[in-house]
Amino acid sequence: MRIVISSILLGVLVSARVSGASGVFMLQGTRSVPDDAERAYAAAMTRTMARRLEAVSIPCRILDEAVVIRDGMPDGTVALLPYNPYPPAELTARLAVFVRRGGRLVVFYASDERLADLMGVRVGRYQRAETAGRWSAIRFQADAIPGVPGRVSQESGNIRAVQPVKGRGRVVGEWEDATGKATGDPAWVRTDAGFWMTHVLLEDGDSLAKQQMMLALLGHLDPVLFPAATRGVFDRVSGVGQYDRFESAVAAIKTRARQMARPGEVMRLLGAAETIRQTQQAHLAAGRYPEFLMGLPDYRHSMKSAYAMTEPPRDDMIRGVWDHPATGLFPGDWARTATELSRQGIRDVFVNVLWPWQAHYKQEQVPESETVRRYGDQLKAALSACREQGVRVHAWKVCWTVEGADPAWRQRLEREGRLQRSDTGQLLPWLCPSHPANRSHEKDAIRDLVRRYPVDGVHLDYIRYRDSRHCYCDGCRSRYEAARGVRIVRWPADVRKGAARVDYDRWRCEQITRLVRDVRAICRAANPAIRVSAAVYGKYPQCVDSVAQDWAAWLRTGLVDFVCPMNYTADPAVFEQYVRDQLKLAGAADRIMPGIGVTAKESRLDAIQVIDQVASLRRLGARGFVLFDLNRVLSDEVLPYLRMGATADP
Repeated sequence: MRIVISSILLGVLVSARVSGASGVFMLQGTRSVPDDAERAYAAAMTRTMARRLEAVSIPCRILDEAVVIRDGMPDGTVALLPYNPYPPAELTARLAVFVRRGGRLVVFYASDERLADLMGVRVGRYQRAETAGRWSAIRFQADAIPGVPGRVSQESGNIRAVQPVKGRGRVVGEWEDATGKATGDPAWVRTDAGFWMTHVLLEDGDSLAKQQMMLALLGHLDPVLFPAATRGVFDRVSGVGQYDRFESAVAAIKTRARQMARPGEVMRLLGAAETIRQTQQAHLAAGRYPEFLMGLPDYRHSMKSAYAMTEPPRDDMIRGVWDHPATGLFPGDWARTATELSRQGIRDVFVNVLWPWQAHYKQEQVPESETVRRYGDQLKAALSACREQGVRVHAWKVCWTVEGADPAWRQRLEREGRLQRSDTGQLLPWLCPSHPANRSHEKDAIRDLVRRYPVDGVHLDYIRYRDSRHCYCDGCRSRYEAARGVRIVRWPADVRKGAARVDYDRWRCEQITRLVRDVRAICRAANPAIRVSAAVYGKYPQCVDSVAQDWAAWLRTGLVDFVCPMNYTADPAVFEQYVRDQLKLAGAADRIMPGIGVTAKESRLDAIQVIDQVASLRRLGARGFVLFDLNRVLSDEVLPYLRMGATADP
């Protein structure tokens, strides 16, 4: 039975409990975390773990810690604590009752001594990785837990070390560094009360191995979970992409393969998948669930590879990735990142190097970031490395927002009237686009960048207002009145919903477009070959009225060379409709490079979904795409399959 986790609202049953199945619970950190930021992180960790359990067909109920403190733990067999670092004494007492009743816990990255005593471990000191790659993977002992992968990749920047209490448990998984060398630091400890991991389980790649690991661990604690979960996994992975059954998937792949010049390798992979599938069925029938788990990677790889190889390559104008941290895949080693990108068929990298309040390179107008102090000038390193590999570098410029800026500078901006105000007067830590000093600040930083660095492109992001409720500051009022030669009596009512609303929305668009026009002029003066682009909202023209982003006008008037609509969705029909509507716009031909949300908040896509979206946009006439964003999930789980077909050399 497939259980779909549709929500993680606190205290709500998010997946129905199967009759006769064991009870698995997850505690969302609300009382064990110190502040709102930590509560948000705990909620994110809970969502991530919920998706993993859904993927392996394990029904789970999310519990608010406050409810557990009040009512106690329900009857069940396993409770997960995905991020609950400092549980109060009354919560630990409730968990102790759960354990005495026979329940078991799976704890991630906790620091509480009482919880450690309950679990049979001793908590050590907090450790931080001073250099990247100190804790890069988990190596499980061969005899540790039946069905766990031998190795699970995860790049952890810190851990809270623990050791098992003598007689109560053992270390079953140890951290390895980036070279594959054992560090001696425990990653997983098994005790008589459950399992303890020394960090949280990140969403940074090796997703299938992490799913397999969680199913093996939970099945070890409660073997009753195995039959339904493994059958659910088998049903889920039998097909590929839109073909959810093995037979229909094979038929579709064979049809696609007939269009290939040499389909032999595809047929070989399908034959291998059939053989593995028969073995998997035998394991399930005999109740050999760990053996079934160990066969999953080869089966998945065979089916995905066969499908990927049948997608024909094309010579895209833009084939890019967004790099949000601006440090590449391997912080401090852009040469390695550039080599990897080139090997995987990527031709453009959009490196997030410039914000209004910091730069990840040597900047004369904006303070240098901690990234520069730690890893050096990232723009210089990216340009040097990528040029050698034939990868174009676009300097990604985030506009207006100063949410992460130094508080003292933000306070100065507030005193100078340079921050945005909502229609109700609430302050927003974004620069007001109509303020002359703010426009100069943004332009001077870009002018300095293109004067000193030979970038291939300048890529504008956040080139908009946050929403329709901004900006209505006093400065906007005076500047609008002066520009239009009018006096607004009821501010902001008359321009928000009154007679002047349409004209004021047009004026807001003019403020955003003015910066785009100025950036185009700056780049053209520095080097006419620099390509100006923008990450934009996909829904047009709705974004004109809401965030004053009239990107279709930028295309028509030549202010940008191309735009990247952020079409982040897992729904193939919605994605196709976005692209179709965008390509219909005047001036859009060859200048729409859809953004695909591989690991976005709005969508998380596997390799097959990405291949299908690339095929869709190509079929509609788009000449390129950009993937969000550069991380281990993208590089390890998506790009290799794209390279088998969609991004192979023509």
